[in-house]
Amino acid sequence: MFFPCYDDAASIATVVRRAVGVLDRSGIDGEIIVVNDGSSDNSAGVLEALAQDEPRLRVVTHTENRGYGGALLSGFAAASREWVFYTDGDGQYDPGDLERLFAVAGDDVDVVQGYKLSRSDNLARRVIGRIYHRAVSLLFGLRVQDTDCDFRLIRRAALEEVHLEKSSGVICVELVRKLQESGARFVEVGVHHYPRLHGKSRFFRVGNLSRTLRDLLGLWRALVFIPWWRRGKHWALGTGAIASVWALTYATSLRRPVGRADEAWFLWVATRANSGTSLYRGVYYVSTPLAMWCMQFMVRLFGTQIAVERALASTCFTGSLVLVWFIARRIGIATTWRMLLVGAVFLYGSPLAHFGSVYSLLATTCALGALLALLYAVQRGAEARHSRPSPMLALWCSLSLS
Repeated sequence: MFFPCYDDAASIATVVRRAVGVLDRSGIDGEIIVVNDGSSDNSAGVLEALAQDEPRLRVVTHTENRGYGGALLSGFAAASREWVFYTDGDGQYDPGDLERLFAVAGDDVDVVQGYKLSRSDNLARRVIGRIYHRAVSLLFGLRVQDTDCDFRLIRRAALEEVHLEKSSGVICVELVRKLQESGARFVEVGVHHYPRLHGKSRFFRVGNLSRTLRDLLGLWRALVFIPWWRRGKHWALGTGAIASVWALTYATSLRRPVGRADEAWFLWVATRANSGTSLYRGVYYVSTPLAMWCMQFMVRLFGTQIAVERALASTCFTGSLVLVWFIARRIGIATTWRMLLVGAVFLYGSPLAHFGSVYSLLATTCALGALLALLYAVQRGAEARHSRPSPMLALWCSLSLS
């Protein structure tokens, strides 16, 4: 176990003696490490006197203050036992509660995380602490009850799976986040929190709060945003490209004047169908049912306008381009060639999107979907001899026939 110590001369001796009592009662062959983080008071003298009486005490000294995170990094590096415990040296936590953590530290546990049963601080610090916990839990996806409870027992093997970097107080957020990502198994235990009898916390100073906020934003960028962007940038770029193609196709189609009688006729039939008027059978010889159903839905949402019909046509055309991309990907065409292929289809097919009928465009989209589903089903069949028929294939084939 280890304790970071910064100007804690008045409390560190009590903390160490209580830690000695825990080891003696538990019969554990443990070690006690105190990281003197450049203290300007008599902490060094107190620790030197303690070390003469207690052979299990080892002092790691920083010639200058490295911050709370720097002290934890030194403590983790100096600890050598199978389990590593740390808490603050200011006496607000009782090392005697470590026995509560020992009781649940089984083979299926990697981290025993303490949480304060009741916070013994003034109202302002309790409010700020609760806001801080809620904010970092939301931003970093932390699944613990009390992020800023520095009373933790961690399996050394789990610590070796993570690489800690921060030297400020945000190292606690970094530690919990990286342990979660590594798959460490957490158990939480309530511990007592006591008023601070000596010294003052430096965390709540304006300068420290601003540095903590800056460090948190940098940590969030490194641990949350950048990994998310690396995982999802292809989907984000793809979605942007699809939206751009649709917007370009639709915008250019709106500049074209009404030149085909079937556009107005298509809208008229959809409007009559929505009103409940019976349609003569010949309608279905010149228009597919699926196209008519889609047009009826669009008219119900947006009204009877030529722009509605052209929006549906642009959607069908864009969907066809997307399906061409995935078909090319399924048959193993490289990304560069896929981009050239889709670009060629876009240039060749744009006039069709502007002048072709909606039902022809929709039929093309469904046929491409059926082809993609067929390729997927064939691949699955090759991988598993008794693979069941693909439901997606059946769906796209039904849409194509409609």
